[in-house]
Amino acid sequence: MDGASDSVGTKVLVFADEERGREVADVLARALDSLSLSLSLSLSLSLSPTSTLVAPAVECWPSTHDFVAAFERGSASTLVIDPAHAFRTVGALATLASLIRDTPSPLSRVVLYADSTESAMRGTCALASTVQCTLVVRGVDNPQLVSYVLRSPMAGLALRHTIEEVEARLRALPTLARQRWRQAMITPGDDSVKRIASDIGVSRRTMERWFADCGLPTPARLLRSIQLAAASDGQRTGPTIDREIDEPG
Repeated sequence: MDGASDSVGTKVLVFADEERGREVADVLARALDSLSLSLSLSLSLSLSPTSTLVAPAVECWPSTHDFVAAFERGSASTLVIDPAHAFRTVGALATLASLIRDTPSPLSRVVLYADSTESAMRGTCALASTVQCTLVVRGVDNPQLVSYVLRSPMAGLALRHTIEEVEARLRALPTLARQRWRQAMITPGDDSVKRIASDIGVSRRTMERWFADCGLPTPARLLRSIQLAAASDGQRTGPTIDREIDEPG
């Protein structure tokens, strides 16, 4: 099962049977829809067709040989592995571990998408002992967690599209104001509307009037939304739900 090659998102390679691959693709599509909608609603923006987020291409390869070949073609940032399928496939565990460990360009994420079965746990233990990965157990973890783990690499993409949309609406502002807000959107940190207004040399009320004229939400709402989106790009949900499995030693 191949994903669309012209997808805006990054490529996700799945090592599983075709049924599980279709499930992962569906989870990703729903997660991205949720992310795009939450950003556009929080900003009171309707994303234009050119900046609409598209689900990443998902390629599912049940064969170890085909999976390795797809990986070596490049452009994959995320691997989703069914550890039970890997356990049942002769030679797959060693091949996958070596492939991930020796890749010259680090992956954004390796996700073990496992059932709570003996073969899945055996495969998980074998892979987790040699590579850094995130474990998600089907039927145990909250489905929203599954969506979060798989969509995490896409949050940065969503943020970039949002910034592009906002920047297009800020073109009517004076140059200094436009530049300062671009800086705030790229590296939001603990910036504040008061600090931005001071740097620009205008009152908060003047800046709010500018934003209203541009069809944007208030400066405070915009800044908060950008900060939340930026935080979701790299946040960890905590040890009780996001289990990071690190390399030994």
